[in-house]
Amino acid sequence: MSVPSSIQLSRIDLKWAWSVPFFIFLVTVYLYASSGIGEVSSELEIASSAFFAAVACLLCIAATGHRLMSFVSVAALSHLVFYPVAATLNLMLEQPAVRSDLWASTPLAMWACALGCFAMAIGATLRHMAPRRNSSRTPSAKHFIIKAEANLCIWAAGLAPAVLLQLTLGLYDARFVEDVLGLIEKTQHYNNVIAYLMRIAQVGMLLQLYRAMNTRSTRDFIVFFGMAAVFVLAFLPTGSRGLAYGWVPWFFVFYLTLERKSPRAASVLVVLLAVFSILTVVAGYYRIGDQYGKQLADRYQSMAEIAANQSPTFDESKYLEPIVERLSDYTNTGRIIDYTPGTTPFRGAHGLDQLWIMAIPKIFIRERATLASLDASMDDYGVTEAYLGRGSSPCMIIGDLFSRWGWAGVIVGMFLIGVVLAALSKYCLDGWTVQNICFYALFAPYVAGLHNVGVFVLVVSFTRELLICWLISKVMAFVLTGMFSKVQNRQLLGKNEFVAVSR
Repeated sequence: MSVPSSIQLSRIDLKWAWSVPFFIFLVTVYLYASSGIGEVSSELEIASSAFFAAVACLLCIAATGHRLMSFVSVAALSHLVFYPVAATLNLMLEQPAVRSDLWASTPLAMWACALGCFAMAIGATLRHMAPRRNSSRTPSAKHFIIKAEANLCIWAAGLAPAVLLQLTLGLYDARFVEDVLGLIEKTQHYNNVIAYLMRIAQVGMLLQLYRAMNTRSTRDFIVFFGMAAVFVLAFLPTGSRGLAYGWVPWFFVFYLTLERKSPRAASVLVVLLAVFSILTVVAGYYRIGDQYGKQLADRYQSMAEIAANQSPTFDESKYLEPIVERLSDYTNTGRIIDYTPGTTPFRGAHGLDQLWIMAIPKIFIRERATLASLDASMDDYGVTEAYLGRGSSPCMIIGDLFSRWGWAGVIVGMFLIGVVLAALSKYCLDGWTVQNICFYALFAPYVAGLHNVGVFVLVVSFTRELLICWLISKVMAFVLTGMFSKVQNRQLLGKNEFVAVSR
């Protein structure tokens, strides 16, 4: 049976993405014209550095052959959004959405992003240039689209326990508890369990999206949107936007690898931006209020009232400001570069001697340090006051590399990241198989969040978490493909219900 054209897409034309640095270039020209010939303003410097940062990010994507289904592309897109795009959006506001003292170090962050992503592009290019080994892979039962009923079971098996655990441990109200640091300390050994339960639920959703994109069945799309809506609604009352819909961007990246029509993809993007921009603003106001101990119905009512109250007084700048602020953690990289080594000395290999203990699950060693605590703390750089319970902020991978080894650390570290991500993409995402889709769903969150972690978390992600994700995807693929006999496969193929795919 011939393979549907939608599945045959292993890459998507991403040349349109080069419009991002072109747009930033137009902003630069406008700022130059408005500031007067020969006058160099801080805004012009920021726009110029953001332009080169955007070009470097897109060079990473070009190094993959413009393949979206590559971890290198996912990492590059996250840097593109959280560095040059975020800086440009700040320029478009009347006032930047970040603190003025942090805004001043934006050019440093942009140049660091440009240098780091250029190094990552070189690493990815060299890895792709390595000679391919002869592959004897043949089509097997792993290449089947899974039934919607099975996808629903996977989704429910992950989502229900994750929500129940959060409710039982008190983590559902963590954002509204006074002693949040104490609560996190008591329950942190369960964090990984909850995270993987949520990702298993996302595996079910991604398998259902894959099915819907290939069957083009209205029923399959309804099932997927229902699963996605329930997932968002299940975690939105926690006030955590990351838990509720932080998975949407890399789901959209996966969707683009299967979409055949660019106008339809653009329409989906516009709808997603509109819906989740509104949710981001509503969640921002919702988090300010005291929601502790309230029933779910009351929380949903609070969010509905916030949305209704904000609509009549709609102000575009105030509407965009919290969204832009959420994207602007790049300022932490600028602060680290600005303060190191003058105010804060280089950290070197601090904490890396503790890596061995991370192979043992925290549920067995409850007193060990958390992953993030051994990376650069933004408390030390005057950005946050987490010790006073006022929240934390990510150090960013480029920032942590610089805090340890300076510019040499940024170049070498990002180069190695490019090599590793390219290798993972080559050997773990080669072909549309059940295991590959499961692995993508499990490991893509680590890659998508790579821009805002430190070296310690990065190493653990590429070792312990990588192995766990691979083992879970292997087991899930074995169980799912083992549900169907050869006779059933032939019958389903004849009915167009399942499709065998190989590359």
